[in-house]
Amino acid sequence: MKLKASKKKIIALASMVVLLVTTGVLNYFLNVRQPIDDIVTPTGETTLTFFESTRLNRTDLRSEQIAILNEIIEANISSADVKEAEVELIAITKMMETELLLENLIMAKGFADVIVAISPKIVNVVVGKENMSVEDAARIFEVIVSQTDYEAKDIQIVPYS
Repeated sequence: MKLKASKKKIIALASMVVLLVTTGVLNYFLNVRQPIDDIVTPTGETTLTFFESTRLNRTDLRSEQIAILNEIIEANISSADVKEAEVELIAITKMMETELLLENLIMAKGFADVIVAISPKIVNVVVGKENMSVEDAARIFEVIVSQTDYEAKDIQIVPYS
């Protein structure tokens, strides 16, 4: 019985650490401004744009989350832990699919580049456009509200210049 409680604590702690890292990375990239175009260093090396870097970091973080959950599932310690890990794995997968869908739909509305980050209570959208009009914001709100259960009050749009 002690082992089950210990495993649940480990899972809860690992989940909190992953969420903390996700929050830190998102906060960093939402507050640090970089040019939209690739940056070429004096040696001729090309560095990633803000959007490319953010997508890469998000993919790496999600891969780590999925690996941890798969380890829990494969360890098969207890059926409750496995079930909880499977539910969380499905939730992450659905969130990834929704973010990708929203990014593509918003870009199809004429925006150069977009990052969508979904959390349980809010959707953050970083748009590669310096000056956002009310009509631009309305197009983004329309896409998100029509494709998700979020309301306009739950959506935060950040223009990236």
